[in-house]
Amino acid sequence: MSSISKRMRVALLGTLAILAFAIPASSASAVDPVVNLNGEWAPFDRCPVDDPFMLSAAEPTCVAANSPSGTFKLGKTTATTGESDLQFGFNLAGGLPFNPLIGGTGGAIQADPVAVPGGLLGIQFEPIAMPPCSNPIQCALRNLAITLINRTRALLTTGPFAVTATVESAGAPSDFDSLAALIGGPIVTIPVKIHLQNPLLGPNCFIGSDADPIVLHPEGVGPSSFAFRQFDPDGTPNPAGEMGLIELTRSQQDDSFSAPAAHGCGLKLPFPPGSDVHLLDGAVNQRVGLPSPSGNNLLVLDDVVARITADNVGGEPAGTLSTRWHSAVLP
Repeated sequence: MSSISKRMRVALLGTLAILAFAIPASSASAVDPVVNLNGEWAPFDRCPVDDPFMLSAAEPTCVAANSPSGTFKLGKTTATTGESDLQFGFNLAGGLPFNPLIGGTGGAIQADPVAVPGGLLGIQFEPIAMPPCSNPIQCALRNLAITLINRTRALLTTGPFAVTATVESAGAPSDFDSLAALIGGPIVTIPVKIHLQNPLLGPNCFIGSDADPIVLHPEGVGPSSFAFRQFDPDGTPNPAGEMGLIELTRSQQDDSFSAPAAHGCGLKLPFPPGSDVHLLDGAVNQRVGLPSPSGNNLLVLDDVVARITADNVGGEPAGTLSTRWHSAVLP
């Protein structure tokens, strides 16, 4: 295939679709790069270039999508998300929808943990304001009382009562439909689970699992911007480079998914025998509003920057994409 025709094919694919998905959640970043890559390769730091499927694919291709913020409503709880990152690889020579998709290193989804509003007890409040006052003694006593109340309330949502939620992969994504960005509809299917962390909840408190995941089908919404660039195999920008990169910025959302009940929260109960019921499962389900049916949940990701990269020329030996990716690794 000629350089021009291959380049046009990659550009057309990006024009039609290249919307991948990224998810939540915000403290120290959980989406730090696996490696640091040079130039245009930098966003693809978790691309599974060494996976056997990618090494043998006729046209191995990397997808990376990153969102800086958004919101995630699950049942009765709405949280602001931090940075999230989705990466996977696929064979561009396959037909629509593209399958299989190979999740990036460390899982297709990586997301920053987010603080659950209200913490374990679900207490949310606005601090009591200090009203105007003229009597110095009364003012001092009242201000002291208000300060104590505000601090007591704050303690009930921090420390041992604080809860963080982190979205994790629950399997490989699937069904990447590059036409969906143009004609509407789900772009890719992404199974996830949410890890709830708190000293009282223990290490294995999850909403969703690998066997029973939350299944997301994100769609593009609102205006978008598009760019096409070329670069050398080591990532250095070059208008005549052998690699092509398509970049599309657009917000995404999904309100179609359902969420199962939480499980593994708190101490495991010894009864009934053989059950897998944990002490705080019911409290978490009541607190969050689980299980939550489709239509009662909403994911919104702002300004998702989705990128796809592939060779421009075509006909390269198997493993070429991996070799080029590794040549861009910075010391």
